[in-house]
Amino acid sequence: MAWVLPSESKNRKALAVPLSNKACTILKKQLEEYGKISKWVFPYRDKPVVQTSTKAFRDALERAEIEDFRWHDFCHTWASWHIQKDNPLMVLKELGRWSCLRMVQRYAHLSSGHLRAYVDHTEDKVTLPALSQENNVKSLEFVA
Repeated sequence: MAWVLPSESKNRKALAVPLSNKACTILKKQLEEYGKISKWVFPYRDKPVVQTSTKAFRDALERAEIEDFRWHDFCHTWASWHIQKDNPLMVLKELGRWSCLRMVQRYAHLSSGHLRAYVDHTEDKVTLPALSQENNVKSLEFVA
């Protein structure tokens, strides 16, 4: 569990942030390699990152040949990955610290590939329309 101090949080409340197994592995590796864990998980020149849209960030995007990307896009990607893994909306709301489900929907997006898995769910329950040619006019006729 990581803690965000009230003085460092957006709403001035302490936040307990559950860490993933991968995050714990990275922190343990830092401890093994450096003998201690820095006060800052991702420092820049041994100082905390206090501003995200910086020259260093823009330079990193350029080196990676990434265009049209903002720091905030990480939030959208993270939330979308959770939704695409069928994580419950209420859980995502709590993980993202959003105040309402409307905000979750603003951040979390489904890919069309993910939606494909659900297309055939009702196929056995719906009668598909058949095209008929009456008086040379195409119309939909539902087959019973």
